[in-house]
Amino acid sequence: MMSTLNFAYGIYFKIMTDYEIARLRNPVCEEDVAVFKDLPEEVQKQIKVGSRVVSIPLDPTKVSMIFYKKQSYEPFAVPMGFPVLEDINFKAELRKIDMAICRTMQQIVLLVTAGAKPDEGGVNQKNLEALRKLFTNQSVGRVLIADYTTKAEFVVPAIADLLDPAKYEIVNQDINIGLNNVFAGGDKFANQQQKVELFVARLESGRKAFLYDFLLPEMKRIAKSVGLKNYPMPFFEPIELKDNTNSNKIYGRLMELGILTPEQGFKALETGKLPDPELMHEAQQDYKEKRDQGHYQPLVGGGKQQEEGRPEGSTGIPQATKNVGPIGSKASVEEPPEKYSVVRVKDNMLIAQALEREVIDQLKSVHGVKRLSKLQREVVSSITTLVMSNEEPSKWLETARAYCENPEDKNHARVSQVNKIAVAHQIDNYLASLLLASKVENG
Repeated sequence: MMSTLNFAYGIYFKIMTDYEIARLRNPVCEEDVAVFKDLPEEVQKQIKVGSRVVSIPLDPTKVSMIFYKKQSYEPFAVPMGFPVLEDINFKAELRKIDMAICRTMQQIVLLVTAGAKPDEGGVNQKNLEALRKLFTNQSVGRVLIADYTTKAEFVVPAIADLLDPAKYEIVNQDINIGLNNVFAGGDKFANQQQKVELFVARLESGRKAFLYDFLLPEMKRIAKSVGLKNYPMPFFEPIELKDNTNSNKIYGRLMELGILTPEQGFKALETGKLPDPELMHEAQQDYKEKRDQGHYQPLVGGGKQQEEGRPEGSTGIPQATKNVGPIGSKASVEEPPEKYSVVRVKDNMLIAQALEREVIDQLKSVHGVKRLSKLQREVVSSITTLVMSNEEPSKWLETARAYCENPEDKNHARVSQVNKIAVAHQIDNYLASLLLASKVENG
């Protein structure tokens, strides 16, 4: 708006958006070209030279300005939310800070110590990698358990004080006060209802200003310009904020008793108004005729009783399923998830480490060499996994030579269990064998 001596008759401008400027500068259809040609020459020049801000002066004779609660000395009306814009922006910044802090939660570290001193066996890099995969596997992590001898510590950033919601209290209070405490507050229901009614009254006042100061005069002008003597009367649907639960229950009960026909009942639920008594008699006559014809009959309690037991003609047909187990029996209780002991995982990893060294020694003995070739070292891992998949941990070391001489599966039932665990948790057979050996029996 251009500054004038009297704000009641100001000169207003249309500020074009970046999208509008781009479309007019590079038109893509005939309508864009037509709009550009209808603009004043000064505006066309601003668009062609690439001005960032382009404003179009509006003809006062063709523009209607409607403001809600604007004073004569004010260029524009003040919105209800204007006093709290800074507080809302401040609250938005606080939320961005909290979200940035929450992202640091990803820096939680689980410290796991494995291996031994160099003179006591050293560190097996394969076991460290297997342990890392095991604890990063979410499926396994949900079922791992530990006894009292296990201790695990997480390193968590200290962010509790920074995420304290107390910093929002003053901001929320300022917003509530700035909005006259209409939208939120700790008052009783009666006071809140009055505040809502006050807000609705202000909204109704704005709707009436639009209706009678702009829309209705425009409709009259258009009707007169096209030679119409009559014109429609616009109106807004009333804002209904009352609780209609009890009224809807009454209407539903009247439909159940047959006092209201289905059409009348649905109309009452929609509008909240009962039909005129004069119209109810005629509607009841039509309703009675339809009921006599079998329409609108209730499915429960009003017709033929439902037959109990097996239907007629089904004699001799065996029952497909029968589950009559009492509550708490095996038939009604789901099988609990499998559980694995962290302590057993650790102990079995130590045995697996010794098993790998034993397999290396046995392969050297079988092939009569002092040092294994690169291809033979690749076989070590396969034989180690083969032993772990077929045997209990107590027999891993003593059966290593037999599997080195004949590397084939001997315990297919156990191998099948290993494969199921590998598929269920999406891990390899080495880790699946460790989990099977570390399984805790449910009980």
